[in-house]
Amino acid sequence: MGVCFECRVTIDGAPHQRACMVTCRPGMSIATGAAPA
Repeated sequence: MGVCFECRVTIDGAPHQRACMVTCRPGMSIATGAAPA
């Protein structure tokens, strides 16, 4: 886990974070960069 970089997101304004390596906590801001559905 953490080697493919397929799960990159922006977490609390910090881009290119690997979602699989970050523990979620209340109040986090997560942006995937995907267009809204």
